[in-house]
Amino acid sequence: MTSATIGIGATAIQTTSNERPHQAACIAPGGFLRAPRGASIGVDGIIVSNHGGRQLDQAPSPLEVLPAINEAVGDKVTLMVDGGIRRGADIVIALCYGARFVMVGRATLYGAVAGGIAGVQKAIGILREEVDLVMGQIGAPAIADLNDSFLLTGHRRS
Repeated sequence: MTSATIGIGATAIQTTSNERPHQAACIAPGGFLRAPRGASIGVDGIIVSNHGGRQLDQAPSPLEVLPAINEAVGDKVTLMVDGGIRRGADIVIALCYGARFVMVGRATLYGAVAGGIAGVQKAIGILREEVDLVMGQIGAPAIADLNDSFLLTGHRRS
């Protein structure tokens, strides 16, 4: 078994694999200009995170920088978002901007505090319902169909 660790920005992620090392980089929104470097050295994924937004309250949120990161790295790496996800619409926006994985720690943490495992399940159920509702409202038939054309922004891929 092999393992690899790579850090870009403030955090390093270590992963293991039986075949080849899987590498992930964690990029704080202020360090998003380094995303192409991660892609060029072969990371498999980039986690875009503001680490809870506690350190720099004026730093851009992960959803604000995700389009630029997606444009910079394209399909070379898997983009994941961690931070600023409060509702199902945030999940849909992240997926439209190119994320392939969205972490929902805040909702599940609140659910755990309020009701243990049942609270976590309730929180995930609420997020799932919100995602379904938003997708219906924007006319997206499936998660796989989501892209930035579903968003009313000036940032669109050609």
